[in-house]
Amino acid sequence: MKRLSLAMVPLLACAGAQAASEKVEMNLVTAQGVGQSIGTVVIDETEGGLKFTPHLKALPPGEHGFSHSCQR
Repeated sequence: MKRLSLAMVPLLACAGAQAASEKVEMNLVTAQGVGQSIGTVVIDETEGGLKFTPHLKALPPGEHGFSHSCQR
């Protein structure tokens, strides 16, 4: 049992070093409110900051951007 416990120490230390990752559902928003789902954006924590990876579909042609909510 002691050997097993000692072998787990490096594994547990590595588990705490794992970067955070979050998948966020994205929806179209219009003047009428929140619309259909258009996919997800994965947000990964990296050494240089946050990395946003979009997986989106059914967007109309043109430029698109992200905006945070100012509501509290």
